[in-house]
Amino acid sequence: MEIQRPLTIAIAGGSGFAGKALAVELLNRGHRVRILARSVANGNPRPNLETRQCDVFSLKQVDEALAGCDRAVYLIHSMLPNNRMTQANFEDLDVLVADNFARACRKNKIERIVYIGGIIPPGELSQHLRSRLEVEQTLAAYGTPLVALRAGLVIGAGGSSYRILARLVKRLPVMVCPAWTRSRSNPVGLDDATAALVAGCERSWKELQTFCANTTGTAHENYLAFNIGTRRVVSYVELMQTAARVYNRRLAVLTVPVNSYALSKLWVRFFSGASKTLVEPLVESLKHDMVAEPNGLPELLGREPQTLELMLEQAEASKPVNLMMPRAGASTDRSVRSVQRLNVPQGRDADWIARRYGIWLGRFFRGLITVTMRQRNLVFAANGIELLRLDYSAERSDRTRALYYITGGALARKHTSLSGRLEFRLLASGSQALAAIHDFEPALPWPIYTNSQAPFHAWVMGRFRDYLKGRRHKGDIQP
Repeated sequence: MEIQRPLTIAIAGGSGFAGKALAVELLNRGHRVRILARSVANGNPRPNLETRQCDVFSLKQVDEALAGCDRAVYLIHSMLPNNRMTQANFEDLDVLVADNFARACRKNKIERIVYIGGIIPPGELSQHLRSRLEVEQTLAAYGTPLVALRAGLVIGAGGSSYRILARLVKRLPVMVCPAWTRSRSNPVGLDDATAALVAGCERSWKELQTFCANTTGTAHENYLAFNIGTRRVVSYVELMQTAARVYNRRLAVLTVPVNSYALSKLWVRFFSGASKTLVEPLVESLKHDMVAEPNGLPELLGREPQTLELMLEQAEASKPVNLMMPRAGASTDRSVRSVQRLNVPQGRDADWIARRYGIWLGRFFRGLITVTMRQRNLVFAANGIELLRLDYSAERSDRTRALYYITGGALARKHTSLSGRLEFRLLASGSQALAAIHDFEPALPWPIYTNSQAPFHAWVMGRFRDYLKGRRHKGDIQP
């Protein structure tokens, strides 16, 4: 049975094409919607719609943004920071943001998280799909019930995957396609994906458990996963040929028995105009069959899914939803974000890692850099010059997270509006952690910083990672 009371539903990543389509549908169904995004300003562009500017890399901001919400939708994929410089891979950034969201949902007693991720095929996963699964598992790890919708391509106006497909088909009368284009998939239309998200928000947990059992989806006590897609399974070549017919275009396809993912990435970027950040993980995932089997979409919707032809026709004829959301001002950010993943010795937590980092650093650079601990605060100095001062935040720390604010030192820019910080965070698996610097503004001129302090920090964290890995393999018996 569908829930009757109006809900307050937060949509993280709500400024994207899927988030805006979902917001409209939820508003039409009488709910209150709060869109969280860094690109929007705080405002109320229409009744029952609130926009909240939120840096999802900040746990504090996510905590505050979710206050008063009943349920939360997570639509963030391959999130890139808005910093001038980023030292991180997308997997570590994605799990960091998901970890923030799951922790904030637990603190705010959110009733349910609804998430759209990727199809999880059998066998070894690409980096992109492995990250999608890790995000899903992280969202479920802190006790808030999770409904995970696993989809391949989402076809809809304004969607990045659809935009790439349309540009390729419309611009090229002839395509020479590598062997991976024979991989199979069954995309989902934006209308159906939106309806599935609404069902995930509104349906009772008991109903969703029944749907999951009927479709032999993945079911745990507080974690349900559904594959969603159209009925028709097609290869990527057949998808492009179907799109050509919908656009009334002629398309000749020659498939060659080779796979060169590096060449494919360059080819797709050149002819579609899409960015490297968007194309690379997308092409990497296409080496798999992305088939929604078993398909939970008919059960969730209570009807047959859209046909492939219909979703392509709608995407071609429609314009992206425009909610007239207030835009945030242009950023003049010259800050740095750096995230590294660490292996954690068994039984150790974030507090131990933070303490061990200070001890290890002083020993590693003995005679060059001194590290002084003063009531959990850290001071790094060289030749009597204070390089960095880090103040421990007891209020924002616990055994799974140790947070320090960067408050001074010759290497930190003075009079900045940003809250530079260093954190050590234990991930939900317990066997890995993240060491992250956020919103740090260097005092050095930018060209000097990028060629000295920045690579030096990455090198130091690499050595600390090796040190922890060695302790884990040898068995950690020292305090």
